[in-house]
Amino acid sequence: MNALNRTSIRHLFDADPNDDIDALVHSAAIPGWSGTLDSIPDDAFFGAHDGIINNIYGGTFSVQEAIRYWKARPLKPRKIVIFSSE
Repeated sequence: MNALNRTSIRHLFDADPNDDIDALVHSAAIPGWSGTLDSIPDDAFFGAHDGIINNIYGGTFSVQEAIRYWKARPLKPRKIVIFSSE
């Protein structure tokens, strides 16, 4: 699944109509770059391996789709866990 692709996320939630997802866990999958600011390559930003875009927007999109999925189903306790490595 691509966390930046909402269609991919929706397919994950709708994969099995007989299954009910009770929790979402989103972890940082791309650490980004470390070192001095001037050592980060120019193409590291806004690309497929941009840690900020993937971790912030990927988490946001996943949570949005989880909430939409849960709103369409009867209320019961749901859980969202988001964590990052850096």
